[in-house]
Amino acid sequence: MKRIKKPKTHKNKQQMNANITNLTATLQNTTLAQTANQTITQLAAANLTAILVALILIIIAILIIIKLKKYIVNTILGIAALLILNFLGFTIPLDLINIIITAVLGLLGVGLLILLKILGVIL
Repeated sequence: MKRIKKPKTHKNKQQMNANITNLTATLQNTTLAQTANQTITQLAAANLTAILVALILIIIAILIIIKLKKYIVNTILGIAALLILNFLGFTIPLDLINIIITAVLGLLGVGLLILLKILGVIL
């Protein structure tokens, strides 16, 4: 009697299932990789935009400080002079109006307040 060969369907099915599983995993990994790449690209673009906006704001702030440097120094010197004059006994009231005049005009404002005090004008 001749021996009849059994078909190898069992091994072929297992191999086919393994191939399908590998293909599915590869497709999922590819899709995940594409999604990850898209997300990273979007985050990089957002970070780049945020960095550019921050740099522009820093440059604007520096320019404003440079332009207002004389004003800021004059204001600080005026308020310091007003406090020193009050400490030394030349009393100029530290009310809101006098502080605003000193803050806006600086040392010129202190000189104006001294002149007004000497002339007897009450603020």
